[in-house]
Amino acid sequence: MTTPRFLQSPVVRPALAVGATLAMCTAVLAWLYRPLTDWLTLPLTYTGDGLWSLFVIKTVLQTGWYASNPQLGAPFEANFLDFAKPEVLHLAFYRFAGLFTQNIALIHNLFFGLGFHFVALSALAVLRRGFGLSWPLAMAGALLFTFLPFHFIRLEHLFLASYYAVPIAAWLVLRVSSERPPFHESGRLGTGRWTVWVACAVLASTSIYYAFFGLCLIFAAGLLESLRSRAWKHLLSGGLVCALVGSLVLINLAPSLWHRHTEGRNTEVAARPMHEVEVYALRPLQLVLPSNQHRSPTLAGWTRAYEAGATFVNENRTSTLGLLGSVGFLLMLLALLSGHRSLHTPPTFGVAARASAVAVLLAVAGGGGTLIALVFEPQFRALNRISVVIAFFSIAALLLLVQRGAQKVPAVWRQGTLVIVATLLFSFGLWDQAPAHPRPSSDRIGPQYASDRAFVQRIEQALPPGSGVLQLPYVAFPEAPPLHKAEPYSSLRGFLHSQHLRWSHGGVRGREGDLWHRTLAKQPTPELLRLAAASGFSGLWLDRRATPDHGEQLERGWRAHGLHLTLTSDDGSLAFYALKATGTPSTPPPRLPPLLGKGFHGWEHGDEAHWAWTSGDAQLTLSPTAALPQRMRVVLGLRTLVPRGVRVIIGGTTVASAQLVPGDTQELAFEHVLTTPNTTVQLLTDAPAQAAGGGDPRVLALALMSFEMTELERAGPP
Repeated sequence: MTTPRFLQSPVVRPALAVGATLAMCTAVLAWLYRPLTDWLTLPLTYTGDGLWSLFVIKTVLQTGWYASNPQLGAPFEANFLDFAKPEVLHLAFYRFAGLFTQNIALIHNLFFGLGFHFVALSALAVLRRGFGLSWPLAMAGALLFTFLPFHFIRLEHLFLASYYAVPIAAWLVLRVSSERPPFHESGRLGTGRWTVWVACAVLASTSIYYAFFGLCLIFAAGLLESLRSRAWKHLLSGGLVCALVGSLVLINLAPSLWHRHTEGRNTEVAARPMHEVEVYALRPLQLVLPSNQHRSPTLAGWTRAYEAGATFVNENRTSTLGLLGSVGFLLMLLALLSGHRSLHTPPTFGVAARASAVAVLLAVAGGGGTLIALVFEPQFRALNRISVVIAFFSIAALLLLVQRGAQKVPAVWRQGTLVIVATLLFSFGLWDQAPAHPRPSSDRIGPQYASDRAFVQRIEQALPPGSGVLQLPYVAFPEAPPLHKAEPYSSLRGFLHSQHLRWSHGGVRGREGDLWHRTLAKQPTPELLRLAAASGFSGLWLDRRATPDHGEQLERGWRAHGLHLTLTSDDGSLAFYALKATGTPSTPPPRLPPLLGKGFHGWEHGDEAHWAWTSGDAQLTLSPTAALPQRMRVVLGLRTLVPRGVRVIIGGTTVASAQLVPGDTQELAFEHVLTTPNTTVQLLTDAPAQAAGGGDPRVLALALMSFEMTELERAGPP
């Protein structure tokens, strides 16, 4: 069977292959995610990290980038640079899409859908040019890689699901291992080809995890090839490629690094404990087990049985390579153990096998990734995500052997045989890898999405533009665990549907705005309502699912202080109470008073002053206003009914003392370094309390008339 002459054109055949691959990708997506009409109005996911993805999209649409958003963190402005996002290509896509639509659900779905096409194109190019596969096998391999179980299960991790940088990283591994590696193509050190620069830029700008994996594998490839060939050009090339990728990553991280330099390190954000590297490590068995969402109940049951009895089963359940990828992985392992002799493999097969072995050794529990975390910092905890890299090499390895076997077919039948084999492999792989139900039902997402949207629209109709909404209960941001029945990032739901309101949630934990809200939420109900109104908030948003009693205690307290239920969401999970603001959005937020503890009667108010009496010895709690540690100067204004001595004690140490006399307020000043979120201050007096008189049944000792706390300097290095 001869190939038609027009298909032998260097332009026609690649164009047909690309077109057919994209068409098949679109057809499979349309089949799996039917009906496609939902893509226009509903996000494919509306829970957990899916809400985070929608938040990032909306922030880019509103502000032009990811760094900050004045609609969040009220009465402050939320700044997100502590939680770095170096994926500038993805953010640029959001901004470009925003030129045509402000529909965040549509942009989210388009990004996810186009991610399949970009992955397919990237894989097709590398399988064809890098591994030298025939067009039919390259197309089948690209589609197998595109429709990995990883792609569907990672829907909430939108950037990870767009893994088109993985084949590019694999191509750089192949190039570094080749006879003419990058920056040494002409036999001597040079500037490198433009394709290498573009590949490095894409790898550095799409996912920090894929960039990290690429750096490790590229350097290892250069080292191993230099040891194997005794030619140091490979190690030099790998080092230069890694330096280029690393430099571009640092450029993408520059705004966050500068923010950290100027504002100090925020130890509460993206803090990765060492043990999490082991918890989220790669389990090799999970590579070859079927997906727990497999179409075959029997195969899915095997995996679920393993997950039920195994420890530390978490997001690493996305590691499965699929049955075909598993065959390729095991064949690479066999080739490594047998020295390649038994399989008669091509050179690129060996590169793929060595890279896969390095990937496993890097990501397995107690492996190289753990050592890196121990020596440097455990920022890269979820090393199981390298499974998608192993999957690409595994699929390529299997197809290389298929192509080698096809050489035994007579030339006249070879091309047709490759087309048939490629079709069968893809058909079986799609059945094996694609789940029967790849997304949550629109019947479940639709009602909640519509309920939230209608609820926020009613709030916006009730409040003037720019009004502030205080969201309770307090939830840290980002990466807070579920609170009772509320999923992570549930507090973003108001912002996602809002056009002109300001929301209290969204201030990055550990910074001034977050610490202010953390302290505000601990205040007694009357004080919280007074401070909220003074801060310009015009309403209270209650997520009833985030409370143990569906909000009953909070709502009872608010009603007892004159508030009335204004609005309830259609599904009953959200409540809104209107509040008369006494401040404005431009008013600087009031400095919060200390939290009163044992021995205090509670706050009292008169005109613009407020004070609190004690019944004797008492305690109050200081909270930081910025990242710890903080060196603070504290001034307490105290008053007494009779002469008495008073001592201020922190941690068993007297930090201030005075003899008080009746009459004017006397000030006690001291300095202290705050090192914990809550610092207990004891007020001890040497005289008994006195009856208040005038019909007041209380006994009174000290009155806290004023409180000032100011930061003197940074108490330690940023």
